[in-house]
Amino acid sequence: MQIDDDDDGITGINVTPLVDISLVLLIIFMVTANLIVNPSVRVDMPKSKTSDPQEDLRMNVTITKDLDYYMAGMKTTPAAIFDQIRQKFLDGGTNLQVLISCDKSVAVENVISFMDGVKKTGVNKIGIQVERPEK
Repeated sequence: MQIDDDDDGITGINVTPLVDISLVLLIIFMVTANLIVNPSVRVDMPKSKTSDPQEDLRMNVTITKDLDYYMAGMKTTPAAIFDQIRQKFLDGGTNLQVLISCDKSVAVENVISFMDGVKKTGVNKIGIQVERPEK
């Protein structure tokens, strides 16, 4: 006489339902991602034969902890930056945006002084680039 001992527990986890749910969620995210990224209304804009192409009007300036100023990867001085802003961008009354990237050890007074100099050239859009905090 043989006795079956069916007291053994489930030794493996069935992952099929987990895979099914994961694939359904992946499909939902793929379908809705386009709506999340681009929530604007699409319009078919009319074309013009006489309009000039809009050029990129952004100028990036970097200030290091040693108070070295860089523009377009080249070391320069604040006075040279101000002169270039006046000569290159503001002749036609364009809307220039100056973005400042600076080391966090740079004194606030130095950044404000540079921003004041940029303001005196006529630029109204000045931004300071920062890093996003990690979640």
